[in-house]
Amino acid sequence: MNVTHHRPQPGGSRTYRIAGGLVAMAVSLVMTSAAAADVLTDTAARALVAAAAAKPSVHAERPEIEAALRAGGVAAAEIARLWEAVDAAALPGAGSRLDGFLFLTRDPQWQRWRSHFAEYLEIPASDVTPAAVRELQAYGGVITLRSVTAPSATMQAALDGFGGVDWGTALELPAIKELSPQAAAALARTQCLVILPALTALPVKAAQALSAHEGVGVVLGGLTRLDPESAAALAKLKSMQGMLLPDLEELDSMPLAARLAKQDHVFLPRLKRLSPEIARALSANEGGELALPGLEALPRDVAGILAASTYFGITLPPALEPEPAAALAGHNGPLIIPGPRPPRIDTAAALARHPGEIRLPGIATLPAEVAAALAPHEGALVCERLAELPPAVAAALAKHRGGLWLGGVPTIAPEAARLLAACPGPLALPDLRSVSPRALAALVEKDDVELPPRESLQLVPEPDGSRDDFPSP
Repeated sequence: MNVTHHRPQPGGSRTYRIAGGLVAMAVSLVMTSAAAADVLTDTAARALVAAAAAKPSVHAERPEIEAALRAGGVAAAEIARLWEAVDAAALPGAGSRLDGFLFLTRDPQWQRWRSHFAEYLEIPASDVTPAAVRELQAYGGVITLRSVTAPSATMQAALDGFGGVDWGTALELPAIKELSPQAAAALARTQCLVILPALTALPVKAAQALSAHEGVGVVLGGLTRLDPESAAALAKLKSMQGMLLPDLEELDSMPLAARLAKQDHVFLPRLKRLSPEIARALSANEGGELALPGLEALPRDVAGILAASTYFGITLPPALEPEPAAALAGHNGPLIIPGPRPPRIDTAAALARHPGEIRLPGIATLPAEVAAALAPHEGALVCERLAELPPAVAAALAKHRGGLWLGGVPTIAPEAARLLAACPGPLALPDLRSVSPRALAALVEKDDVELPPRESLQLVPEPDGSRDDFPSP
């Protein structure tokens, strides 16, 4: 299942501004009226959708998001704190993205940030009229019904086919703790992504009813384990992108593991253990991604099973031991190690035998000893958030046999640039912002180097204080 939730941008090009006074006043009035009746009306729903359309998109790039948040009055220190949390999160796939982070987070302090973005619409009313449901069909983001503990009969009927207008629509129901068979059957008739983030139980009959869902997919949070019958019922789920089980700690159902293996993305962030039998069931995939960042242990035999799987990329636990790392070196696709800490030196040495890409998306500092241990690696080494690149690290990376993609590095000293430019493979420094003439001259001498456009680079004095003109590209 693809956990990054996208939607078309309303109205073509987006301007990042807060909704105008008239819209804001309308929202205030209709929400006051809705709160009094505790029912969302069509008028209130229409105003909420209009106000959301004027907000920035969570799918924009960081500079655009930051500009929009600053324009909305968010302090720079708070924005920086948000990015720190995003970079530290173990998200599926490569890179740290705000859209995936806000979609997956359970932390209330970060969930509140959703209100800044067009793709999130929170509704406090405990019921929604059929006319309001029709108005919400025009909204292509995550609709959170904060207080709906059990959908009324009229609301259940109105949800038939909901989400069929815009495939970016999701319906989130955080107040539902135990799903009834009737509510499950109603949600199964929707076409949207159904999110139940706080379940304490999933009765067998509810799982059986929900399995008929043929829409985008289902997210079943809160469940640390599933009884065998409920798991077997979920294994029959018909959703197009399958299911996400963000809190599952135990997976012992072969049918459920086999169903998960049919998805484009298998993300089990809190799974603690993986038996050889379940690993084999999960391995029958056709080029998707497997993310298991929460494993407390990864036995060598299980790592070998995963290495032989047909997943394109595998996200591993941050504290990866050398033995499973050596077994995983036989995998052909990218190996992704999330988190802010670099791998151990002996783990890095074992990973160096991997022929494919190694991604370290969350680290800010790469020790020279770890870089040296990775030097025999012939695949690409991708670091996305490096804060610095001192000469000792540059010297170790210069011996890396594969390509280097070093994101996050804002500046580089001439000595480090000269060392790094001698690396045998391609080099990319996509986030370079300031550079001295001598450092730039060293970098542009390399044939296969990727740098930002010259006009975006700030010229700074040499370390000795001298100034020169930029060299020609």
